[in-house]
Amino acid sequence: MVSALYAEVYLVCFTVVALMLYWVKRGDFHSKAYNLLTKLFIAVLFNFGANLLFAISTAPSLFSPAMSFVSYTLKTVYHVSLCSMVLLWTYYAESEERSGLMNMAAPRNMVLLLISIPIASALINPLNYWLFTLGPNGEYRRGPMFQVEMAVLLFISAFAAIRLILRLRSEPDPVRRRYLKIIASFPLSILAAWVLSFIGETVPVICVSIMVELLCIFMSTVRLSIALDPLTGVNNRQNLKSYVEHVLKTTPEEMYVLMMDVDKFKHINDTYGHLAGDEALVRVAKAIKDACADMKKHPYIARYGGDEFVVVTQSDDGEMNALCRRIDENLAACGEPFELHVSIGNAKLRDGMNGEQLFAAADAALYEIKNARRSAE
Repeated sequence: MVSALYAEVYLVCFTVVALMLYWVKRGDFHSKAYNLLTKLFIAVLFNFGANLLFAISTAPSLFSPAMSFVSYTLKTVYHVSLCSMVLLWTYYAESEERSGLMNMAAPRNMVLLLISIPIASALINPLNYWLFTLGPNGEYRRGPMFQVEMAVLLFISAFAAIRLILRLRSEPDPVRRRYLKIIASFPLSILAAWVLSFIGETVPVICVSIMVELLCIFMSTVRLSIALDPLTGVNNRQNLKSYVEHVLKTTPEEMYVLMMDVDKFKHINDTYGHLAGDEALVRVAKAIKDACADMKKHPYIARYGGDEFVVVTQSDDGEMNALCRRIDENLAACGEPFELHVSIGNAKLRDGMNGEQLFAAADAALYEIKNARRSAE
C-alpha cells in the first residue's frame, strides 16, 4: 500500500514537471537562464522517474534477488540526478543574480569539487554501501554518506540563495523581486528532505515540495517574460508604467527618467533593411544594460516604443551624467556596419509630479536636444 502511494505521488509530480518542460520548450526562450531552467526540469524528471521506478521495483510482489541490481541502479540514478538538479539550480540562480560569479574559475571549481563528493559516493556505493543499501525485502536504508550528501547540497544551494536575497536590495522591479524570492526558496526543499529523512518518508513530501517550487518558478518565469520586450529583452512599456506607479508610492531619494531614442534610425532601416534596424535596437538595449550594470542601485530599463528607450534611476546628478556618458561610449564601441548614437533627455522627479508628468518632462527635454541637433546640422 505504501509503495503504491509512493509511486502514485511520484507519477503525478513527474507528469506536472513534464508538462512544464513541454511549455518551456515550446516558448520562444533563448537566454542562458532559460536553457539552464530547461536542463533543471530534465534533471528533475530523471530524479522523479528513477524514484518512481524504484518504488515499483521494490514492491513486495516484484522485488527479488534478481531485481535488486535494477533497484540499486535506479536509486543510484536518483542520487546522481539529485546532485545534478541542485548543481543546475545553482547555475540558474547565479545567472539570475547576474554577478557572473560562476564565470570565474575559482568559485566554479569549488562548487564542482563539492558536488563531486556525493556524486562519487553514489557511483561507488555498490563497493561500500556507505550511501545506501537495500534490505532482503527491498527496504531502503540510508548510510552515513547520506548525511554528507544532504549537507553538501544544502550548503551549495543555500549559498546561492543568500546571494539572491542580497541581490534584492538593488533590484528595483517588484515583479523581478518576487521572481528572485521564489527562486531563492529552493533550498527549503532540500532542508525538508533532510529533516524528513530522520523521521521516515512513508509519504514522498520532498517530491511534492520540489514540484511546487518548480511550478512557482515556472509561473513567475512566464509572468516575467510577459513583462519583457521580446526583441531587446528589456522591460516593456506596460511594465514600465506599473514600476513607476510602484516607485511613486514610496519616497525615493532622487529619481530621474532618461528618455532616449536612436538618432537617424529611419536611415538605418532604409539603408540596411529592417532586420538591421532590429539589430540596432538590440545593440542599443545591450549598451544601456552594460552601462547600468555597475550602478549601486540598478536602474530600471524599458523599451518605450519604436526606437525609444527609458531608464529610471534613483541616483544623484553626477551618477546620472556618468550613466549618459557610458551609454554613449558603449554605442561608439559597437562598430560596423552602422554608427549608433542616441539623444537623451532627462527629467528629475519634483514634488507633486505624477508618472505622466515625469515622462512628459523627459520627453520634452529629449525633443529639445533633438531639435538643437537638427538646427546645428
